[in-house]
Amino acid sequence: MWCTKTSPNGTKKRSSSGTSSSCDLVGFLMMKARSADVSASPAKIFESTKRTLAKAGVEVIDFRTLEPFQADHAAVVVRKP
Repeated sequence: MWCTKTSPNGTKKRSSSGTSSSCDLVGFLMMKARSADVSASPAKIFESTKRTLAKAGVEVIDFRTLEPFQADHAAVVVRKP
């Protein structure tokens, strides 16, 4: 997770600490749908995971499946304000 802080003079500082509560945390998640449930469709697993993240207060900034290479894998960029 990465933390971005804006200083009083307007410059942005980035760190990987993620320990401060006064910044937005940004991270990347890699999802393997078949590892979660082999009987469910990857699309259902992905949607369920996005809903779970939203309930936890995590914003999905970008979501991409890794098709055509791996249809049941996805990359997700998230932010936790």
